[in-house]
Amino acid sequence: MSKDHHKYPDTTEDHSELDVILAQVVAQCSEGKKIDYEYLTKAHIEFMPELGRRLRNLQNLETVVQQFERYPQPELSSDSGENGDEGLLMLQKRLDGYDVLEPIFYGGQGVVYKARQRTTCRMVAIKVLVDGPLASERQRWRFAREIKLGARFQHPHIVTVYESGEVNGREFLAMEYIDGLPIDDYVLVHGLSVHQTVRLFQKVCGAVSYAHQNGVMHRDLKPANILVDDDSQPHVLDFGLAKDIDCEADASEPISIAGQVVGTLPYLSPEQARGDQDRVDVLSDVYALGVVLFHILTGEYPYEIVGSRRQVLENIIDRSPKKLRETLLEVEPSDEYAIAVINDDLEHIVCKALEKDKALRYQSAAAFAEDLERYLSGEAVDARATHQLYLLKKTLRRFRTHVIVGAIIISLLVSGLVGMTVLWQRAEHVAKIAQTGLQMASFLRLGTTHRDEGRTEQGMILFRKVIEIGEFADTTDPSVIRHLYDAHNRLAQVDLKRQDLDSADAHCASAFNLSKNLTLQDPQNLQWQRFLGLSYLLRGQIEIAKKQWAPALESLIQTKQIYAILQVEDPSNPSLISEMAYLLRLIANCHRKLHHMDIAFDHYVEAIDMYQNLSNLLPKVLDYQIEYHRSRGMLAIWHMVQHTNEDNAMAVQIFAVAKRSLQELADSTNRRNYIIDIEAILANIESNIDKLKARIDKQKTS
Repeated sequence: MSKDHHKYPDTTEDHSELDVILAQVVAQCSEGKKIDYEYLTKAHIEFMPELGRRLRNLQNLETVVQQFERYPQPELSSDSGENGDEGLLMLQKRLDGYDVLEPIFYGGQGVVYKARQRTTCRMVAIKVLVDGPLASERQRWRFAREIKLGARFQHPHIVTVYESGEVNGREFLAMEYIDGLPIDDYVLVHGLSVHQTVRLFQKVCGAVSYAHQNGVMHRDLKPANILVDDDSQPHVLDFGLAKDIDCEADASEPISIAGQVVGTLPYLSPEQARGDQDRVDVLSDVYALGVVLFHILTGEYPYEIVGSRRQVLENIIDRSPKKLRETLLEVEPSDEYAIAVINDDLEHIVCKALEKDKALRYQSAAAFAEDLERYLSGEAVDARATHQLYLLKKTLRRFRTHVIVGAIIISLLVSGLVGMTVLWQRAEHVAKIAQTGLQMASFLRLGTTHRDEGRTEQGMILFRKVIEIGEFADTTDPSVIRHLYDAHNRLAQVDLKRQDLDSADAHCASAFNLSKNLTLQDPQNLQWQRFLGLSYLLRGQIEIAKKQWAPALESLIQTKQIYAILQVEDPSNPSLISEMAYLLRLIANCHRKLHHMDIAFDHYVEAIDMYQNLSNLLPKVLDYQIEYHRSRGMLAIWHMVQHTNEDNAMAVQIFAVAKRSLQELADSTNRRNYIIDIEAILANIESNIDKLKARIDKQKTS
């Protein structure tokens, strides 16, 4: 096919393969086979998030089927239709004030429907007690308690309860509708880094802390009960198993049965696993949060959950939890970057949350969140000091005889004072380097905040402070070099944006040398490789700003070679794919400026294909759709440069489609940064359309 008649990518998705996968799952369920849902999700990530949503529905349906087999069900009312969801048809006829649209969740206690409230036109979720008139006293009590406890909350990360009532003999509650993914799916689909994952999870801890402060313990914290919306905001929901801390001693509550295990198996605390309801309190929620964090970081659980229910409960009660890094090495041995980021601090934080002895856990969800903030800030964490003391005490008790012998040996070594002094000096040097790294990290974080909030000058002052500290430290420690690289890189980006190209060039050269030295020290480290690639990319961007197209092309090709290696190691990482697409577009621009038109065309098309694939995979991420249309606009400019009637017509067609699609995107979002970006692209398109019209009119008159 010729370039003039290139068929641009079609947005139609083919779900036939997804349907085949789901049919196989249903067949295995009907045969009574155990389904490994997590394996299916990871093995077919190209169908996420739709696959994850359908698999969760299958799991929930299994629960409902088990309940229908265990308890007698009411006969269908005369209102029920012959086809479709009888509960949906009943609600559509009987529930006043709402347009009930579709079922979205089937649980053991209730069914949740998506609906529109007529008076406010807002989308809501309607939860209906599944057993209706035949619900047991405990089921009705739990449902009423969920409504009562949910009404206490006014928090941005906890689902809001709007109203409750009864319809056709079934209790219902109307609550905030969250169009999002469970937190584990969200992390997987969006390819969040460890720091992004921890930052997201920290908000969940804050929401749970708020619930505890309002006298409510959740008791069923798990990824399915933590949805993350399109704005990357988490929402805790489903307080059906929650406990009113203030009414703990109320004997009328038909729930706290001795020996009863309440909650979801993999996320139970040891006291819940033992059925010891008297010892279940807010610290059990802290433990569940620890399991959730472990799971979203590794995709695994801290204990084996395969086997009989009794065996799993024994694992939770008796076995020590797995280590984060060891687990990640088992499941993702190639993810060296994530393994490196999960340092001892994060390892100890998770260990503290998963302590079997409640007295050694974080004593509140707020304390858990605060220690995560210290980790993110590069500060010393409470968990590490506490855990080290605890380990020391256990070690002394276990090896008492060895310790006594060791003490005698140490007393004999006191005479080696000179040797000890050298060791002390080395330790002091290591401590100084660590302190330097903490200072640099703090200034970098604060400088970035100033820059992102528009206080550019203050941000640049802090970045320069990082460079001053790093150069004064006079060390080759990788953490210090990394911070120096970040500071030079960010200063170069700011200078480039301000068109101070000489200063940008100087900082870019420093960042390049630092990243090259890091790569030479550890050639197998993919993180250092990525830094070197970004340095070449920044150099190419500065050369483009100087209109030095040939040197820019050379730098960008170096970046492409490095990114090709990174993509082999992590082919499905959306961030890498997006960066590669952006890089291809820059390369195409350089080739076009150098009049290598065929090569430029091929690179534009490749970039367009990559952005469209990302848009199909993650349709809710507007960035990819915006960049897709920006790339098509650049391809239209390529056609304009050809100066033929056919190319002019093709350019007009591409611009028209991009203009219409971008206007629809702008109407679909209220996020100002997206709207500003879209408006800038639209202005450029309008300008080029005017030029094309003037050219076409001139050709007609000549």
